[in-house]
Amino acid sequence: MGDNVKKCSNCGEILSKDDIYCPKCGSKYEEISNKNKQIYCSKCGNPLESDAKFCSCCGEKVPDEKEIEMNKVIEGSKNIGQTMAIESNKKRFCPNCGKEIGENDRFCGSCGSSIEEDRGYTTYNQNVANEIAAAESVPQNIGISNEKNEAKKLQYLRPNFSKKTLACILGGIGSGLVVIAIIAGLLMCYTGKIDGTKIGVFKNEYAIAKVDSYLNEKDYKSASDYAVLAQSKKPKDAEFLTTLVGKINPYSPLDAYTMVEKYIQKVGENKADSKIKKWYEIGKTPIEDLNISPIGGNYIYPPTVTWEVNQNIIGHGIYYTVDGSEPNENSPKYYTTGIKLPGDCILKLYAVNGAGEKTEVKSFEYEIDGESQKKIEEVYKRAEKTYDEAVIGDDVGQCLESAKANLKKAIDWTNEKIESPASDLATGELIVTELNTRIKELEDSKVVKTDREALKSEISSANSTYSSQKDGQYYAYLVSDLKIFKNAIDKATEISKSRNPSQSDIDNAVKNLKNATSTFNGAVQTVKMDTVYNQYRGDYSFSTNYDDDYKYVYLNITKVQGGKVYGSFDVSHYTTEMGYDKSVSASKELKGVKISNGKITFDISGTSTYYNEGEYTYNEFYNSFDYEPGNTEAKEYTSHVTVSFVQPGTVQMNLSNIGDGVEFNEAMYRTN
Repeated sequence: MGDNVKKCSNCGEILSKDDIYCPKCGSKYEEISNKNKQIYCSKCGNPLESDAKFCSCCGEKVPDEKEIEMNKVIEGSKNIGQTMAIESNKKRFCPNCGKEIGENDRFCGSCGSSIEEDRGYTTYNQNVANEIAAAESVPQNIGISNEKNEAKKLQYLRPNFSKKTLACILGGIGSGLVVIAIIAGLLMCYTGKIDGTKIGVFKNEYAIAKVDSYLNEKDYKSASDYAVLAQSKKPKDAEFLTTLVGKINPYSPLDAYTMVEKYIQKVGENKADSKIKKWYEIGKTPIEDLNISPIGGNYIYPPTVTWEVNQNIIGHGIYYTVDGSEPNENSPKYYTTGIKLPGDCILKLYAVNGAGEKTEVKSFEYEIDGESQKKIEEVYKRAEKTYDEAVIGDDVGQCLESAKANLKKAIDWTNEKIESPASDLATGELIVTELNTRIKELEDSKVVKTDREALKSEISSANSTYSSQKDGQYYAYLVSDLKIFKNAIDKATEISKSRNPSQSDIDNAVKNLKNATSTFNGAVQTVKMDTVYNQYRGDYSFSTNYDDDYKYVYLNITKVQGGKVYGSFDVSHYTTEMGYDKSVSASKELKGVKISNGKITFDISGTSTYYNEGEYTYNEFYNSFDYEPGNTEAKEYTSHVTVSFVQPGTVQMNLSNIGDGVEFNEAMYRTN
């Protein structure tokens, strides 16, 4: 048929008959005089004259306006139930006027509203529209049965109508109006809209269950959008509103308030109950400080920005942008899931309450450190590969179960940190360090191939030595030495049985155990020596008193332990001559003088004191004696002492200097 083509004068988009604005670019359609409209043949597409009755090319009849309209009506009513069931899943509607729009339209062809800049809760996206359609039952009787029956008759009789008969029908003005009203009513019944109000039964239970399913999936945006759309179908149902607000407010207070506001608009504030009135007033509460976390800064991965919402206040919300542009009510809204940043960005946002009051726009800049990401990803991949390839066991190349478990914990911990709202650079360093530590722990726990025979042989020999002395006659004297030796054996055994010693570790263990064995054997010999030399314990003395020349030497041995002598030593020498006295004395405490080759040697220091009593000289002139006073002289001296153990009870004492360079060398005998 020769329909007139309606095109947008701005972009050339083909428009529908009812379009006032272009659905593609939003430009208003400028009506062109019918005289200038080009019409085309519906059969061959040949351009026709405006007053043509037949096509000059193929002879097809050009229908008049009444025939065109009637064909459209009848064709639209054919199989209407089946057609509408199929089309309902594809429909989109303008959020402003409710008119149906195309799938890809960016602007409403009826009122010109922007579809893509819709606030969100009024967007009739396909998924939500499908759910609403599913919540509706078969339309109810609307009280115009006569007209409905006429429509049915019209549908059934349509194949027998001739165009002439149809023209006659349409010729009756009253009849035509009735038919059009009937068909329009039927279409509205199936589309479910009359002045924006749903006809038919809308199931609250289904809608609530669907909201719950979205909330259980933590899809808070879909839950909010669906709730707002569902509530708009029963805007005066207070119980339905209360249920939806209770579910949506914790996640999107702004959408919850939208439903309250819509209810107040329909019912009136005076007719609303106290709870809804309170919500309506609370929504006008001034906005508190807009505090978000984390604030701008450097992060490893794009963080999720969150806002601590006061769930007791309905109607507060946030609009934001992440491209540095100024946010407005057409910008994305904040939900409890937070704002997942795309990467390096400038986040701008402001808060709004139900009264429309806004905070100032705040701006935060976020930078993502690519180098830190790269480091983490590299070590993370290595950690996962190490974990996947690790085999628990005691064979060469196998690892410990605990080491593998620790690496898994580190990997899981890393995942938690990466997914956290704010992983800063310091956290990144911790991640790298922890993963590297656990990878090394696992690698170190693997069994390696080494030569352990020399170590095993040395351990066996050391154990034999230890066992021979553990219950031997010198045990009481070897308690501490045995403990030290046993620790050395245990350490070597631990290395021998460890999963992953290097050959260097094994060789060092052999050397260390040999030294420990030698030290212990030395301790055993010392204890044996102590047993022998403890037979010399006692007091030894030597004294002389010849012609005013007195010498005294005293040695006390209290014990011999660890090959060392403990006791004391004293020496004195006193000489008296006419007019001259000499005194020598020295003493020393023996605090563990080591026995070597059957002897002990040490030095003593003392004082030599010389005293001259003075001198008398005979004076012949006076026949008397003159007295010249004497003097006292003291000198420090040192003597080297050697005590040789001859046999129990007898020692040979030698002093290199007992005063005035005189040597002393005498045998001394025990006196007790």
